[in-house]
Amino acid sequence: MLFSPILLSGYLALSFSSPANAAEFIKIDGLVTSGQPFSEANGVSDDGRIVVGMSSTNEGTISGFRWKSGAVIDLGALPSVGPNTSGQGIAGNGDVLVGRGRTVDEQGTPINAGWMWTENGGIQDLGRPATYASDASYDGSVIVGKASSDNSNALRWTIEQGSEIIPPLTIQGEEGITSAHGVSGDGATIVGESLGFPFYWQPTQGTVQLSQLKGQAYDVNEDGSIIIGSAKFNDILEAFRWTEETGMVSLGLLPGDTGYSRAKAISANGQVIVGTSSNGSLKGLRAFIWDAQNGMRDLAALLENQYNLDLQGLTLTSANGVSADGSVIVGRAVDANDNPSAWMVDFQTLETSLSVQVLSPVNQATFYTTDTITLQGLADDSEQGDVSSNINWSSNLDGSLGQGSQLNVQLSAGNHQITAEVNNETGDIAYTNLDLRVLETPQLELSVSVRRVFFFFPYSTVRWTGGTDDVEIYKNGSVSRTGSTSGEFTEYGQGNSYQVCQVNTNFCSERLTAR
Repeated sequence: MLFSPILLSGYLALSFSSPANAAEFIKIDGLVTSGQPFSEANGVSDDGRIVVGMSSTNEGTISGFRWKSGAVIDLGALPSVGPNTSGQGIAGNGDVLVGRGRTVDEQGTPINAGWMWTENGGIQDLGRPATYASDASYDGSVIVGKASSDNSNALRWTIEQGSEIIPPLTIQGEEGITSAHGVSGDGATIVGESLGFPFYWQPTQGTVQLSQLKGQAYDVNEDGSIIIGSAKFNDILEAFRWTEETGMVSLGLLPGDTGYSRAKAISANGQVIVGTSSNGSLKGLRAFIWDAQNGMRDLAALLENQYNLDLQGLTLTSANGVSADGSVIVGRAVDANDNPSAWMVDFQTLETSLSVQVLSPVNQATFYTTDTITLQGLADDSEQGDVSSNINWSSNLDGSLGQGSQLNVQLSAGNHQITAEVNNETGDIAYTNLDLRVLETPQLELSVSVRRVFFFFPYSTVRWTGGTDDVEIYKNGSVSRTGSTSGEFTEYGQGNSYQVCQVNTNFCSERLTAR
């Protein structure tokens, strides 16, 4: 099946078509040829050809590695300590790799050190106070990470100026630990965490707090306009996507997960986000891929079910890096014995001749059983041109819905996976999915009664039924409280008017006055 990323109306729609073997899954064994295997991929170049990570060695140590065209090389070690390095990030052009390791100070005491690696220069210590390098700009001229002996400061390193400390956030007169995790391709925007809050830094604005929510920013797109990370929404750590226009928007968790999710990397145009989602257990990690059309999806399930790929017995636990166009993803997995393994999936293997996109509705939209839903799609074949009229629409709950570029349908209550599928004269098939939530149309009914205590003190009891989602209770025209699909409450007083409405809809009961 083929992967076709097409930018349409601000969404990156993922379409899949046959024949098979359009994507390739690669297990990266790392540096070890004997003994206990261990490897993890942490970043990938913009063109998807070079991977950086960390691996165990035959000597039982940990070392950074570079993978390129199937060949793995050891990035070496800093002086005086021996192999003990970890590759953490990579410049977009693939020329500069960065990471963390150990070296010794002037007194011979082992210390943490950030480093950079190039083909000609090998591994080079960034110097004090750099203790950790996590990412680099496209050309490698700006490197970010941590500084100071206790890793308490965010670092910005440039060829011209060397290391400089990024000012921390100041909240109520307090400053705290600050870390820089990512940098934009142009080097102008740095993101991370300060005092427990996500931030971005730019030369003209300084350090700016993204939100009042606790969390961390992990990566930023090419021009610095989109930032991703994780933050606490309702006490649950969830992956987020931030822009100046939308603010911080939760990406949620994978279906069935209740633990947390983290967005770890973002494509250059900001349309593809990858990371990890957890059910709360130590072995409950799953790598995810997110785009606006499809939302958050289990990457392993996508590869196995829609691409028929053999994951070689690995459980994909985290996606840590993504190429500029979103077509190459790297990360960490574990085998049946819980041995960590680096991996890469490459969707660039073949070019698609057939693609299908859903134009409307948007993924994860909510409707009601009485709504007329317009399904609109676009299908293109490189030889036949526009084949949108051949799109077959179906629902996992209601079955076949019809054929055409546009259909008006009503759906039964439930969580629907809508499939838009098209085939051409040569037998190729392309399809894409979206999820819709359909609720029973609410039939809200309200009753209000008044009773008196000791003949003088009036109490009003308000009851409602017939909701299909959360409701808001209006008192004298203003929201006074919220509730579930049905319920009641009693409060002191009389003469007030009440009305109940389903949240974010126009479904409301009649308005009644407590008399």
